[in-house]
This record gives sequence, C-alpha cells and structure tokens, in this order.
Amino acid sequence: MNMPTIEDYRGVGVHDFQTSERISGVVKPAIDFVYAMSNPDALFDYAGQATNPPEARMFAADKYRATNEARKTEHGDRLGRLEQLDAATSGAATLRWADPAQYCSLLDTPRRPGQPSIESRPAEHRVRLIAAQAAARFRSP
Repeated sequence: MNMPTIEDYRGVGVHDFQTSERISGVVKPAIDFVYAMSNPDALFDYAGQATNPPEARMFAADKYRATNEARKTEHGDRLGRLEQLDAATSGAATLRWADPAQYCSLLDTPRRPGQPSIESRPAEHRVRLIAAQAAARFRSP
C-alpha cells in the first residue's frame, strides 16, 4: 500500500505523518532541488540516500527512469542500474515499510559512521503511522 499523501507539490505526493514545518522547510525544498536536477548520475545518487526525504528520493528515481526511457526511445545508450535504483528506493513510498521512528524506510541501508543521521519522526506522528500500518495489515488479506 502506498504511503498516504496530504498534498501534491510539483506533481509529487507529500507524505502524511510529518509536521507542517518539516514539509515546508525540508520536503518541499528537497523536491525543488530534485526538480532542478538533470544529471542522471546525480539523480541516481540522490535517490539512494536514505537521509533525503522519501518524496524527493522517489521523484529523483522517477526522473532517472524517465531519462532512461527517453534514451531508449532515441535509440541511445540506456543508463542501466534500474535494479540498483529499485533496491535503493524499495519501501520509500510504502506505508508497510515506513520507519515509524525516522523519515525513511525500514528497508534502507543502515547508515555508516560519519554519515549524517536521518531525522527522527515526532512521537505524535509516530503513533499515527503505527496505527495506520496496523489498520492496513488488518485490511489486507
């Protein structure tokens, strides 16, 4: 099940279970940053970084895939690495795999020492997310 969204920004769904301050101060600027990106390698790298907001990561992955398709249509060289991209972003936009404690997926690679930390999800949003995940499990067969 996809992560519930509360609004669209530049055509990107903004996830629920986060503060309005985070949305305006972190998520939307990150989407703007990805919107301005065009380098496929930079898009690929951005999508794979768990410290980036999940919405912007998925947007970067979508732009990378679109560039790959455009090259295929133009009979050019494909970018490849789609399996790696799928693995790096797997779970980033799903309710089931959303990390209740942080703004990332439970499937994201644990960060190594020296890497920036992932922002913690406030308690009230953590509780709402866990309740939504439980309800989704109850509904699914």
